[in-house]
Amino acid sequence: MGKYYKINHHIKAESIRVINDQGEQLGVMTLRDALQQAQDLGLDLIEVAENAKPPVVKMIEFSKFKYQESKKD
Repeated sequence: MGKYYKINHHIKAESIRVINDQGEQLGVMTLRDALQQAQDLGLDLIEVAENAKPPVVKMIEFSKFKYQESKKD
């Protein structure tokens, strides 16, 4: 059974720490700004550390993320 991830508009935090698909930090930004940036790049936001302060979100194509996760298992 796969793990459930919050994606895009399902993320509830107001501010988030964003990392890219290379694992590089893009910084802390509002969810609104991050969603806009991801949309401009044709990418998704996926919450990877919900309990962090602020929550950590990865900016990556969802299909690519799911593939990477399946490789880890």
